[in-house]
Amino acid sequence: MRKYFFLLPLLFIIICASGIIYLNYFGIKTQKFNEIIYSKLTQLNPQLNANIEDVFIKLNISEKSLDIQTKDVELQINNEKLVLDRIIAKLSIANLLQDKNSIKDLKILTKENKIENLKKFISEYDFNFARELIFNQIKGGYINAQIIINFVKNENNFNYDISGNVLDAKIDVLNKLQLQKINFDFDIKKDLYNLNNLKFTYDEIDFNSKILSIKKNDDNFDIDGDISNKKQKIDIHKFTEIFNFDLNLIKKSKISFSSENNFSFKLSNKKKLKDFKFDSFSNFDEINFKETLNLPINIKNGDMNLKYKKDNLKININTKYYFNNDKNNKSNLGDAQILVTKNNFQNLKINSTFSNKNNKINISEIKNFIK
Repeated sequence: MRKYFFLLPLLFIIICASGIIYLNYFGIKTQKFNEIIYSKLTQLNPQLNANIEDVFIKLNISEKSLDIQTKDVELQINNEKLVLDRIIAKLSIANLLQDKNSIKDLKILTKENKIENLKKFISEYDFNFARELIFNQIKGGYINAQIIINFVKNENNFNYDISGNVLDAKIDVLNKLQLQKINFDFDIKKDLYNLNNLKFTYDEIDFNSKILSIKKNDDNFDIDGDISNKKQKIDIHKFTEIFNFDLNLIKKSKISFSSENNFSFKLSNKKKLKDFKFDSFSNFDEINFKETLNLPINIKNGDMNLKYKKDNLKININTKYYFNNDKNNKSNLGDAQILVTKNNFQNLKINSTFSNKNNKINISEIKNFIK
Protein backbone atom coordinates (compact mmCIF):
# COMPACT_ATOMS: atom_id res chain seq x y z
CA MET A 1 0.00 0.00 0.00
CA ARG A 2 2.82 2.34 0.91
CA LYS A 3 4.42 1.57 -2.48
CA TYR A 4 1.33 2.81 -4.35
CA PHE A 5 1.19 5.88 -2.11
CA PHE A 6 4.64 6.97 -3.33
CA LEU A 7 3.70 6.27 -6.97
CA LEU A 8 0.71 8.64 -6.87
CA PRO A 9 2.77 11.91 -6.95
CA LEU A 10 4.87 10.51 -9.79
CA LEU A 11 1.73 9.54 -11.70
CA PHE A 12 0.28 13.02 -11.08
CA ILE A 13 3.45 14.67 -12.43
CA ILE A 14 3.40 12.44 -15.53
CA ILE A 15 -0.25 13.27 -16.21
CA CYS A 16 0.38 17.02 -15.80
CA ALA A 17 3.49 16.92 -17.99
CA SER A 18 1.60 14.94 -20.66
CA GLY A 19 -1.21 17.48 -20.55
CA ILE A 20 1.20 20.38 -20.91
CA ILE A 21 2.99 18.69 -23.83
CA TYR A 22 -0.32 17.93 -25.51
CA LEU A 23 -1.53 21.52 -25.06
CA ASN A 24 1.79 22.86 -26.32
CA TYR A 25 1.91 20.81 -29.53
CA PHE A 26 -1.70 19.88 -30.35
CA GLY A 27 -4.09 22.03 -28.32
CA ILE A 28 -7.72 21.45 -27.58
CA LYS A 29 -10.81 22.40 -29.55
CA THR A 30 -13.24 24.93 -28.08
CA GLN A 31 -15.82 27.55 -29.05
CA LYS A 32 -15.39 29.60 -25.90
CA PHE A 33 -13.16 32.21 -27.53
CA ASN A 34 -14.97 32.63 -30.86
CA GLU A 35 -16.70 35.81 -29.71
CA ILE A 36 -13.40 37.28 -28.46
CA ILE A 37 -11.85 36.89 -31.92
CA TYR A 38 -14.99 38.36 -33.52
CA SER A 39 -14.83 41.39 -31.24
CA LYS A 40 -11.19 42.07 -32.11
CA LEU A 41 -11.89 41.80 -35.84
CA THR A 42 -14.80 44.25 -35.60
CA GLN A 43 -12.50 46.58 -33.66
CA LEU A 44 -10.42 46.77 -36.84
CA ASN A 45 -13.53 47.58 -38.85
CA PRO A 46 -17.18 47.23 -37.76
CA GLN A 47 -18.16 46.00 -41.24
CA LEU A 48 -15.68 43.11 -41.12
CA ASN A 49 -17.21 39.62 -41.00
CA ALA A 50 -15.54 36.21 -40.61
CA ASN A 51 -16.71 32.61 -40.73
CA ILE A 52 -14.87 31.26 -37.67
CA GLU A 53 -15.60 27.59 -36.98
CA ASP A 54 -12.98 25.46 -35.24
CA VAL A 55 -10.92 27.25 -32.59
CA PHE A 56 -8.00 25.56 -30.85
CA ILE A 57 -6.17 26.61 -27.68
CA LYS A 58 -2.46 25.86 -27.52
CA LEU A 59 -0.14 26.54 -24.61
CA ASN A 60 2.80 28.84 -25.37
CA ILE A 61 5.17 28.08 -22.51
CA SER A 62 7.93 30.51 -23.55
CA GLU A 63 5.54 33.51 -23.58
CA LYS A 64 3.36 32.33 -20.69
CA SER A 65 0.28 32.69 -22.81
CA LEU A 66 -2.44 30.75 -24.59
CA ASP A 67 -2.46 30.86 -28.39
CA ILE A 68 -6.03 30.83 -29.68
CA GLN A 69 -5.92 29.59 -33.28
CA THR A 70 -8.48 29.17 -36.00
CA LYS A 71 -7.76 27.87 -39.51
CA ASP A 72 -9.20 28.39 -42.98
CA VAL A 73 -10.99 31.64 -42.19
CA GLU A 74 -12.70 33.73 -44.86
CA LEU A 75 -12.86 37.46 -44.14
CA GLN A 76 -15.59 39.45 -45.84
CA ILE A 77 -16.39 43.14 -46.08
CA ASN A 78 -19.36 44.08 -48.26
CA ASN A 79 -18.97 41.78 -51.30
CA GLU A 80 -15.19 41.39 -51.16
CA LYS A 81 -13.53 38.33 -49.63
CA LEU A 82 -10.03 37.43 -48.45
CA VAL A 83 -8.96 33.82 -47.73
CA LEU A 84 -6.84 33.32 -44.61
CA ASP A 85 -4.70 30.43 -43.48
CA ARG A 86 -4.86 31.15 -39.74
CA ILE A 87 -5.76 33.71 -37.11
CA ILE A 88 -3.71 33.51 -33.91
CA ALA A 89 -4.66 35.49 -30.83
CA LYS A 90 -2.47 35.63 -27.73
CA LEU A 91 -4.18 35.54 -24.34
CA SER A 92 -2.16 36.09 -21.17
CA ILE A 93 -2.47 33.21 -18.66
CA ALA A 94 -2.39 35.76 -15.83
CA ASN A 95 -5.34 37.62 -17.39
CA LEU A 96 -7.20 34.37 -17.88
CA LEU A 97 -6.80 33.46 -14.20
CA GLN A 98 -8.19 36.90 -13.32
CA ASP A 99 -11.11 36.31 -15.71
CA LYS A 100 -9.81 38.98 -18.09
CA ASN A 101 -10.15 37.68 -21.62
CA SER A 102 -8.28 40.60 -23.16
CA ILE A 103 -6.27 39.91 -26.31
CA LYS A 104 -3.30 42.19 -26.85
CA ASP A 105 -1.99 40.82 -30.14
CA LEU A 106 -3.63 39.33 -33.19
CA LYS A 107 -1.68 37.57 -35.93
CA ILE A 108 -3.35 37.00 -39.30
CA LEU A 109 -1.70 34.76 -41.89
CA THR A 110 -3.19 34.77 -45.36
CA LYS A 111 -3.18 32.02 -47.91
CA GLU A 112 -1.81 32.80 -51.36
CA ASN A 113 -4.29 35.30 -52.81
CA LYS A 114 -4.48 37.03 -56.15
CA ILE A 115 -3.26 40.60 -55.76
CA GLU A 116 -6.33 41.79 -57.66
CA ASN A 117 -8.56 40.29 -54.94
CA LEU A 118 -6.46 41.87 -52.20
CA LYS A 119 -6.69 45.30 -53.91
CA LYS A 120 -10.49 45.13 -53.93
CA PHE A 121 -10.62 43.97 -50.30
CA ILE A 122 -8.29 46.72 -49.06
CA SER A 123 -10.20 49.39 -50.98
CA GLU A 124 -13.41 48.31 -49.25
CA TYR A 125 -11.72 48.03 -45.86
CA ASP A 126 -9.98 51.40 -45.63
CA PHE A 127 -8.88 53.89 -48.29
CA ASN A 128 -5.25 54.91 -47.93
CA PHE A 129 -3.51 56.84 -50.69
CA ALA A 130 -0.12 55.21 -50.12
CA ARG A 131 -1.61 51.73 -50.44
CA GLU A 132 -3.69 52.78 -53.42
CA LEU A 133 -0.60 54.28 -55.03
CA ILE A 134 1.28 50.99 -54.73
CA PHE A 135 -1.46 48.44 -55.38
CA ASN A 136 -3.10 50.32 -58.25
CA GLN A 137 0.16 50.00 -60.16
CA ILE A 138 0.12 46.20 -59.80
CA LYS A 139 -1.62 44.40 -62.65
CA GLY A 140 -1.22 40.75 -61.71
CA GLY A 141 0.53 38.24 -59.48
CA TYR A 142 0.00 36.63 -56.08
CA ILE A 143 0.62 37.67 -52.49
CA ASN A 144 1.23 36.00 -49.13
CA ALA A 145 1.05 38.15 -46.01
CA GLN A 146 1.42 38.05 -42.25
CA ILE A 147 -0.38 40.81 -40.34
CA ILE A 148 0.50 41.46 -36.69
CA ILE A 149 -1.93 43.77 -34.89
CA ASN A 150 -1.16 45.23 -31.49
CA PHE A 151 -4.15 46.67 -29.63
CA VAL A 152 -3.38 49.76 -27.56
CA LYS A 153 -4.38 49.32 -23.91
CA ASN A 154 -7.57 51.10 -22.82
CA GLU A 155 -7.98 52.62 -26.30
CA ASN A 156 -10.06 51.67 -29.29
CA ASN A 157 -6.91 51.85 -31.39
CA PHE A 158 -4.20 49.57 -32.75
CA ASN A 159 -0.80 49.44 -34.43
CA TYR A 160 0.07 47.02 -37.20
CA ASP A 161 2.96 45.47 -39.07
CA ILE A 162 2.34 43.71 -42.39
CA SER A 163 5.01 41.52 -43.96
CA GLY A 164 5.05 38.96 -46.74
CA ASN A 165 6.00 38.47 -50.35
CA VAL A 166 4.72 39.15 -53.85
CA LEU A 167 5.15 36.61 -56.63
CA ASP A 168 5.12 36.95 -60.43
CA ALA A 169 3.51 40.37 -60.52
CA LYS A 170 3.34 43.06 -63.20
CA ILE A 171 3.54 46.76 -62.40
CA ASP A 172 2.73 49.82 -64.47
CA VAL A 173 4.96 52.51 -62.90
CA LEU A 174 3.18 55.88 -63.14
CA ASN A 175 1.97 54.86 -66.62
CA LYS A 176 5.52 55.25 -67.93
CA LEU A 177 7.04 51.78 -67.91
CA GLN A 178 5.86 48.23 -67.47
CA LEU A 179 7.80 45.88 -65.19
CA GLN A 180 7.27 42.12 -65.37
CA LYS A 181 8.22 38.95 -63.45
CA ILE A 182 8.28 40.93 -60.21
CA ASN A 183 9.11 39.18 -56.95
CA PHE A 184 9.84 40.87 -53.62
CA ASP A 185 9.45 40.74 -49.85
CA PHE A 186 7.70 43.59 -48.08
CA ASP A 187 7.27 45.08 -44.63
CA ILE A 188 4.58 47.71 -44.08
CA LYS A 189 3.97 49.91 -41.07
CA LYS A 190 1.67 52.92 -40.75
CA ASP A 191 3.65 55.45 -42.82
CA LEU A 192 6.57 53.33 -44.01
CA TYR A 193 6.70 50.75 -46.79
CA ASN A 194 9.88 48.71 -47.36
CA LEU A 195 10.27 46.41 -50.35
CA ASN A 196 13.25 44.04 -50.05
CA ASN A 197 15.01 41.60 -52.39
CA LEU A 198 13.19 43.04 -55.38
CA LYS A 199 13.68 41.30 -58.72
CA PHE A 200 12.00 42.26 -61.98
CA THR A 201 12.32 42.32 -65.76
CA TYR A 202 12.05 45.39 -67.97
CA ASP A 203 12.51 45.36 -71.73
CA GLU A 204 13.77 41.74 -71.37
CA ILE A 205 16.49 42.89 -68.94
CA ASP A 206 16.84 41.48 -65.40
CA PHE A 207 17.18 43.95 -62.51
CA ASN A 208 17.69 43.57 -58.77
CA SER A 209 17.15 45.86 -55.80
CA LYS A 210 18.15 45.30 -52.18
CA ILE A 211 15.63 47.78 -50.82
CA LEU A 212 13.01 50.27 -52.00
CA SER A 213 11.61 52.51 -49.26
CA ILE A 214 8.40 54.60 -49.43
CA LYS A 215 7.77 56.99 -46.53
CA LYS A 216 4.81 59.31 -46.08
CA ASN A 217 5.91 62.86 -45.30
CA ASP A 218 3.00 65.33 -45.00
CA ASP A 219 1.44 65.49 -48.48
CA ASN A 220 4.42 63.87 -50.19
CA PHE A 221 5.96 60.43 -50.36
CA ASP A 222 9.72 60.15 -50.02
CA ILE A 223 10.94 57.30 -52.20
CA ASP A 224 14.50 56.02 -52.27
CA GLY A 225 16.24 52.81 -53.16
CA ASP A 226 18.82 51.04 -55.24
CA ILE A 227 18.80 49.10 -58.47
CA SER A 228 21.46 47.08 -60.26
CA ASN A 229 21.89 44.87 -63.28
CA LYS A 230 24.49 42.52 -64.69
CA LYS A 231 26.02 43.30 -68.07
CA GLN A 232 23.26 43.31 -70.69
CA LYS A 233 22.28 45.41 -73.70
CA ILE A 234 20.10 48.31 -72.56
CA ASP A 235 18.53 51.37 -74.16
CA ILE A 236 19.39 53.89 -71.43
CA HIS A 237 17.28 56.60 -73.06
CA LYS A 238 14.15 54.71 -71.98
CA PHE A 239 15.18 55.21 -68.35
CA THR A 240 16.20 58.87 -68.64
CA GLU A 241 12.86 59.72 -70.29
CA ILE A 242 11.00 58.29 -67.30
CA PHE A 243 12.57 60.83 -64.93
CA ASN A 244 12.56 63.74 -67.39
CA PHE A 245 16.26 64.20 -67.95
CA ASP A 246 17.96 63.67 -71.26
CA LEU A 247 21.36 62.21 -72.10
CA ASN A 248 21.20 63.82 -75.51
CA LEU A 249 24.93 63.47 -76.09
CA ILE A 250 24.62 59.70 -76.58
CA LYS A 251 23.38 58.12 -79.78
CA LYS A 252 20.14 56.21 -79.42
CA SER A 253 21.19 52.59 -79.48
CA LYS A 254 21.42 49.72 -77.04
CA ILE A 255 24.54 49.75 -74.87
CA SER A 256 26.00 46.66 -73.22
CA PHE A 257 26.69 47.62 -69.62
CA SER A 258 26.32 46.67 -65.96
CA SER A 259 25.36 49.18 -63.30
CA GLU A 260 24.81 49.90 -59.62
CA ASN A 261 22.46 52.81 -58.95
CA ASN A 262 20.93 54.73 -56.06
CA PHE A 263 18.01 57.10 -56.45
CA SER A 264 15.51 59.18 -54.51
CA PHE A 265 12.59 61.46 -55.32
CA LYS A 266 9.38 62.88 -53.90
CA LEU A 267 5.93 62.04 -55.19
CA SER A 268 2.91 64.24 -54.44
CA ASN A 269 -0.66 63.12 -53.90
CA LYS A 270 -1.29 64.21 -57.49
CA LYS A 271 1.43 61.80 -58.66
CA LYS A 272 3.81 64.61 -59.61
CA LEU A 273 7.50 63.75 -59.33
CA LYS A 274 10.07 66.22 -57.96
CA ASP A 275 13.51 66.46 -56.31
CA PHE A 276 14.84 63.56 -58.34
CA LYS A 277 18.38 62.44 -57.46
CA PHE A 278 20.33 59.73 -59.21
CA ASP A 279 23.81 58.33 -58.57
CA SER A 280 25.09 55.60 -60.88
CA PHE A 281 28.28 53.65 -61.43
CA SER A 282 28.39 51.56 -64.59
CA ASN A 283 30.77 49.56 -66.73
CA PHE A 284 30.14 49.62 -70.47
CA ASP A 285 31.44 47.96 -73.62
CA GLU A 286 30.96 50.79 -76.13
CA ILE A 287 29.19 54.16 -76.36
CA ASN A 288 28.63 56.06 -79.59
CA PHE A 289 28.11 59.82 -79.44
CA LYS A 290 25.58 61.70 -81.53
CA GLU A 291 26.89 62.91 -84.90
CA THR A 292 25.57 66.42 -84.19
CA LEU A 293 28.20 66.82 -81.46
CA ASN A 294 30.96 66.57 -84.10
CA LEU A 295 33.10 64.44 -81.83
CA PRO A 296 35.79 62.55 -83.77
CA ILE A 297 35.83 59.64 -81.31
CA ASN A 298 33.72 56.98 -79.71
CA ILE A 299 34.54 55.24 -76.45
CA LYS A 300 34.63 51.63 -75.26
CA ASN A 301 35.66 49.41 -72.34
CA GLY A 302 35.09 52.11 -69.74
CA ASP A 303 33.62 53.05 -66.38
CA MET A 304 31.10 55.84 -65.91
CA ASN A 305 29.93 57.64 -62.78
CA LEU A 306 26.78 59.70 -63.30
CA LYS A 307 25.27 62.11 -60.77
CA TYR A 308 22.02 64.00 -61.32
CA LYS A 309 20.38 66.45 -58.91
CA LYS A 310 18.04 69.40 -59.49
CA ASP A 311 18.69 69.66 -63.25
CA ASN A 312 22.44 69.45 -62.65
CA LEU A 313 24.19 66.61 -64.45
CA LYS A 314 27.76 65.44 -63.95
CA ILE A 315 29.32 62.47 -65.72
CA ASN A 316 32.87 61.21 -65.13
CA ILE A 317 34.12 58.68 -67.67
CA ASN A 318 37.39 56.72 -67.63
CA THR A 319 37.62 54.79 -70.84
CA LYS A 320 39.41 53.65 -73.95
CA TYR A 321 38.71 55.52 -77.19
CA TYR A 322 39.15 55.25 -80.93
CA PHE A 323 38.81 57.66 -83.85
CA ASN A 324 35.64 57.23 -85.90
CA ASN A 325 37.49 56.81 -89.19
CA ASP A 326 40.17 54.54 -87.81
CA LYS A 327 39.80 51.23 -89.61
CA ASN A 328 41.76 49.51 -86.84
CA ASN A 329 39.65 50.92 -83.99
CA LYS A 330 38.97 47.48 -82.59
CA SER A 331 42.62 46.98 -81.66
CA ASN A 332 44.31 50.41 -81.43
CA LEU A 333 42.85 52.18 -78.41
CA GLY A 334 43.92 55.26 -76.50
CA ASP A 335 43.06 56.31 -72.93
CA ALA A 336 40.61 59.09 -72.12
CA GLN A 337 39.16 60.88 -69.11
CA ILE A 338 35.98 62.77 -69.96
CA LEU A 339 33.98 65.11 -67.74
CA VAL A 340 30.49 66.08 -68.91
CA THR A 341 28.51 68.73 -67.00
CA LYS A 342 25.16 70.39 -67.50
CA ASN A 343 23.85 72.97 -65.03
CA ASN A 344 20.14 73.79 -65.07
CA PHE A 345 19.19 74.79 -68.62
CA GLN A 346 22.70 75.49 -69.88
CA ASN A 347 24.27 73.59 -72.73
CA LEU A 348 26.44 70.56 -72.15
CA LYS A 349 30.08 71.21 -71.31
CA ILE A 350 32.68 68.57 -72.12
CA ASN A 351 36.23 68.57 -70.75
CA SER A 352 38.51 65.72 -71.70
CA THR A 353 42.06 64.45 -71.49
CA PHE A 354 43.42 61.97 -74.05
CA SER A 355 46.61 59.95 -74.14
CA ASN A 356 47.72 57.95 -77.14
CA LYS A 357 50.90 55.89 -77.10
CA ASN A 358 50.41 53.44 -79.92
CA ASN A 359 47.98 55.06 -82.33
CA LYS A 360 48.66 57.41 -85.20
CA ILE A 361 46.61 60.59 -84.85
CA ASN A 362 44.52 61.62 -87.83
CA ILE A 363 45.09 65.39 -88.08
CA SER A 364 42.00 65.92 -90.23
CA GLU A 365 39.84 64.50 -87.46
CA ILE A 366 41.31 66.96 -84.97
CA LYS A 367 40.74 69.88 -87.38
CA ASN A 368 37.09 68.89 -87.79
CA PHE A 369 36.70 68.70 -84.06
CA ILE A 370 38.02 72.24 -83.33
CA LYS A 371 36.17 74.06 -86.14
